[in-house]
Amino acid sequence: MLRIGFVCALSFMLMLSGCGNKGVRQENHVPQDEILNTTSVVEWQEAYVALLWEYAAKPSPVEWFDARRLFILYDIDKDGAPELIVLYAHTGFNTEAIYTFSYGDIVRVDGGIFIYYSTAHSPPNNRPGIIMAATQSHPDVPDISSYVLMVIDDYKLINEITITHAREEWWQWWNGEETFRESGWYINNKRGSESEFNDIYNEIFRGWDESKPLFPSEITEANIQEIVFGWQAY
Repeated sequence: MLRIGFVCALSFMLMLSGCGNKGVRQENHVPQDEILNTTSVVEWQEAYVALLWEYAAKPSPVEWFDARRLFILYDIDKDGAPELIVLYAHTGFNTEAIYTFSYGDIVRVDGGIFIYYSTAHSPPNNRPGIIMAATQSHPDVPDISSYVLMVIDDYKLINEITITHAREEWWQWWNGEETFRESGWYINNKRGSESEFNDIYNEIFRGWDESKPLFPSEITEANIQEIVFGWQAY
């Protein structure tokens, strides 16, 4: 069961498509206008706060499960204003929606991330994008290391480059089909060489594990104050 769960999670990470979401109860919360008056705000902060409270008031995306709603603020495209990633907790952290702030308006970005056996990180050297890394070595799961650089292109979060080192046969759901893949080196899900893998890893991914993980926080007054109003690029 653990093997199946990991492989499904890894295959999902390699496909990385968006998912649905849920609401978090707000009890005795500070009124929005009071929060906004506690500090000077820029346009994206005010817009994201209003949007977060809208999401917090929505019902759970999982009918039989009270999934917590969370969010990440991270400047994916490195334009100086962060993107807002809204997620819910159910078998990992699933994306409901991603938003960017462009020319004074909130714009929805297609796609999403999935944090389960994979982790999300800021790319080294201030490179635009998000790195999704899955590195597993466990008796019950395939021995695989996979790294994905995701970037925003025309309001879509896409996989710019994916590299995988499989040290044993592994199962993958790819292009609508179940596939068993041999051990080896893969570039964008096609067989490659160790030297190709290493060249791309050294150019794009080396140092990913030294960056602060992009971990979601629940939608609360305290987190809005700290994360939205205290946001700094990293």
